[in-house]
Amino acid sequence: LRKQRNENASGREKIIEDLHALAEEAAAPLPEGTLRDWIDIEKRKSGLFELWKKGGGVANAAWKALDEKFDIALKKLDGALDAAREPEIARRKKLIAEAEELAKATPSREVTDRAIAVQRRWASERPQGLPHLRRKDEQILWDVFKKNTDAVFKARDAERDSMKAQFSEGMKNRY
Repeated sequence: LRKQRNENASGREKIIEDLHALAEEAAAPLPEGTLRDWIDIEKRKSGLFELWKKGGGVANAAWKALDEKFDIALKKLDGALDAAREPEIARRKKLIAEAEELAKATPSREVTDRAIAVQRRWASERPQGLPHLRRKDEQILWDVFKKNTDAVFKARDAERDSMKAQFSEGMKNRY
């Protein structure tokens, strides 16, 4: 059992080394005009994380030190990924600002068309090769964006209902 735990500890040390190497690769500057394959880096990070979860038991005395080393390596890699996510977060915040302006505007066909265009840009303009946003960050941004675009359509519908009511009242008065 001790031999197996020692082997598991060695395997976990190797995972930590690989995670540090991946973090250094992710943070290293690239030559001008080349792009980093963030999707591949995310896949490799996930693979290392899975290996860590399946790494087997180690002696209690060794576990704390291994876990701390793993957390340090993971934070280092996540820092590089977060820095690469910033342009996408900024792009989405710009789209949110556009949606907020549209939500404040007077309902019209033009405002509705612009809201639809902004929704399409949200989905289609994502630059290739950037890492995916963290799920919670993406959900927060989406919720704010959706609240504003929904407000545009609710205002349009309220305007339409008001016009229908006026038309119906006019028709009643005619007959």
